[in-house]
Amino acid sequence: MKVLLLFAFLLALPTAQAESKPAPVPAAAPLSVTFQIPTMACAACAGKIKAALKAQPGLTLNAINLKEKRAVVTLDPTKTDRATVAAALAAAGFPSSPP
Repeated sequence: MKVLLLFAFLLALPTAQAESKPAPVPAAAPLSVTFQIPTMACAACAGKIKAALKAQPGLTLNAINLKEKRAVVTLDPTKTDRATVAAALAAAGFPSSPP
């Protein structure tokens, strides 16, 4: 009888441990965001915007278009958000339209 109880306990043990593991948290998908920057007027402006964006953690600069006055970036939502990037642009002297 003791052997049977011990065997039943050992069979139940791995199941109990497996159930206690937390479920994995899915990673947040990167976001592609376009910022309209109406005050960007020259190549020097584009350089300053590029520097301000590259200093942001969790952000990849995809393109700066001087003619269309916009910057396209990819954000890691676990590290930064649109408001933080817009604030960095404003601090560099280039306020952006809400994306």
